[in-house]
Amino acid sequence: MYGKDPVLIIRSPLSINLLGDHTEYNDGFVLSVPTDWVIYMAFAVRPDDNFIFQVPDTGQKVDITPGQPAKFSDGWPHNIHEIIHELHAVRSTLTGVDCLITSDFPDGLVPSTTAAVSGAFSYAVNKLCNLGITPVELVRLNRGAPVNTAKKESGIAEYYSSIFGQEGKVIRLDCRTLVLEYYPIKSNRYRIVLCDPGSESIMPGAEYEERLRECREAVKIMNLFDPHITALRDVSMYFLDSHKDALSENLYRRCRHIIRENYRVLNGCRDLQNGDMQAFGDKMYKSHESLRTDYEASFSDVDLLVDIAREFEGVIGARLLAANRRNCSINLVLADRIDKFGDHITGIFSEKTGKKPGIFHGNMGGGVSTV
Repeated sequence: MYGKDPVLIIRSPLSINLLGDHTEYNDGFVLSVPTDWVIYMAFAVRPDDNFIFQVPDTGQKVDITPGQPAKFSDGWPHNIHEIIHELHAVRSTLTGVDCLITSDFPDGLVPSTTAAVSGAFSYAVNKLCNLGITPVELVRLNRGAPVNTAKKESGIAEYYSSIFGQEGKVIRLDCRTLVLEYYPIKSNRYRIVLCDPGSESIMPGAEYEERLRECREAVKIMNLFDPHITALRDVSMYFLDSHKDALSENLYRRCRHIIRENYRVLNGCRDLQNGDMQAFGDKMYKSHESLRTDYEASFSDVDLLVDIAREFEGVIGARLLAANRRNCSINLVLADRIDKFGDHITGIFSEKTGKKPGIFHGNMGGGVSTV
């Protein structure tokens, strides 16, 4: 594409939350794991300060010049522009690069690829320009890039998992203190399976913002009873039930999801520590049910996929995974039952809906690295 050899190739994984949906912007806990679905970014140094990106898979080309106004309002080009802006403020002479981006992500099924792309980019520029930025500072740099308020307050677990991920371990992130802890998972025994119902339906940004607003409103009400409460992370179920009459039914159910989801993450880590995968999987099912009923963030086709998975003996747990252009279910499946699980899902889902679901197999992997 550029007529030159790369001087650096970065491998950056897609990270997936196993537990902890919508807890991030409530100062809660998230449990995530990097996968072996990865983005590759190849870099060569330019003689000027321009940053050129080409994505042959889609034909996309992006040209960014430090100090120039942003041409993009969202997505990884916007994030990278913001990162370059931040780095340029610290280091006035950044080395420009030519970059090629490709991936083996299941098309349309992954959460926003922003974390994988911008995380790999900042990791690479840090190396190429000898900036000396620590991994934690890299995460903070990436977190500040999103333009959307709700997205800025969420997604940090994805960056942490992408940059700090380790083979055979999941990461529990405390979204208030940004302290992370590792917990073991038998990654050689279980595989991640994404099931795509083929529905072009996503949760609109307006509804995401609405959930954020509802949580903020509930915190203000709870703060009237205890001034130490600054986020739903600070509220227990006992406290919530004691002041239920002060909340609307909707606000109560939103709070109940967040509080119980935090409990599920903390108790799920204990299950992993004890090697009790059945108990951990049960929490995935309960997380999905809570997303479906209390947070109203799921979809009927995904609900059906989870219900079908629950009937299969080799599935440890299943739940909603909010994807980039549509939504799917994430399943933890015994490695030796993968093929039969695919047949099970396809047969029943096709019979009930007339649609054939997409089935994508993946492994748990490690964090960002050079190739």
